[in-house]
Amino acid sequence: MAHGDYWEISSMGNMDVQHPEQDEIDAVCSSTITYMLDGTAGLAADLALMAQAAALARERNRTFFVDDTYWNRGKWIDHFEDMVSGVLIKQPVPSDEMNSTELVACPRTARHWVINSRTAKFHFSHAYSNHYEDPFGHELNRLKPVFEFALHSFNSTIIPNAKNMELIHLARTELASFIRDIDSRQGVSGSPYLSVHIRRGDRKTLSYTFPDRKIPLEDYLTSLKSTWSRLHPQEKDAFPVVYLATDSPNVHRQFSEKYEGETFSLHEAPNSRLRDLASPGEYYQNRFNDLGLQSRITATRGVIVDLALISGLWPERNAHSPDAVICAMSSTICTLSAVGLGWNRAFGEIDKMGNPDKEGERWIDVDQKGQIIPAWTAFQLF
Repeated sequence: MAHGDYWEISSMGNMDVQHPEQDEIDAVCSSTITYMLDGTAGLAADLALMAQAAALARERNRTFFVDDTYWNRGKWIDHFEDMVSGVLIKQPVPSDEMNSTELVACPRTARHWVINSRTAKFHFSHAYSNHYEDPFGHELNRLKPVFEFALHSFNSTIIPNAKNMELIHLARTELASFIRDIDSRQGVSGSPYLSVHIRRGDRKTLSYTFPDRKIPLEDYLTSLKSTWSRLHPQEKDAFPVVYLATDSPNVHRQFSEKYEGETFSLHEAPNSRLRDLASPGEYYQNRFNDLGLQSRITATRGVIVDLALISGLWPERNAHSPDAVICAMSSTICTLSAVGLGWNRAFGEIDKMGNPDKEGERWIDVDQKGQIIPAWTAFQLF
């Protein structure tokens, strides 16, 4: 899989800062990778990049940390399990006396490497692709190792804490009850659900074919109907339950009015604990700090619950998972939704040239609509 010189040390030597002698750091990790959350990127964008950084830490046997000093969403442990207690840690935890001047943004071969959303473009671009993508694969097939990096990280490192898992479980339980009630009225059982994610706010489409670079609701509805008919030809005239996630209350209202089937969302959940997590308005990154800290923490919890229900990430035994996902790849929530579905379910039987299976795919991008290859990317660079 690996080729190239991603980890090569410069001919001028390893350009690192000075470190204490080894016998002075018995209680300090010998090498680390730290992902810094600085509040300049959205939650999903940070998580997608962090998943790759955590994968590199596993591969290089380096201890992985998250620095939330400057994060605007509370502390990491407000939302996710503490890294120190995770299975990733293989080296002693640093002592409080560890000098912060030992943490550097480059080179990546430094003993204590720090990366964030603004420096990722120097580490996760062409050299990273050359080194970690499958050199023998075409198009989408080239990206499978990077996809598996992300999947492993979300299964072992980036895990919601107990409070957020309780909220995810509550949302899944209420969704399952909602589906059972509808099934009972229709005289059927075990119906699946499809998830739809619609991002508004400051997010513009990757494609320039849309007016004002916003995807019309009709495109989501058309894709929803065609996806259901393709996956369930015997029930093509039915309207599946849709889990709808959006940052826009107006879009939520308009979609619910136009869709002929039933929708479930945080906005209209029976339980007030879930309703409180619904987005109060369209998301603008440069306005997020205008909210109070507790409002930002609550909004972040809502995104995590939505991500779990949209994608199937962090699965629970016997819980419903999405049958398919309709979303726009301009949003990293959409990118991560493919990871939650898994490689085979997301893309179907990919051919040897790396083209998704148009009959079997369950991850549907309504932005570029497969016109740009590869059809999926693991993260966004800023």
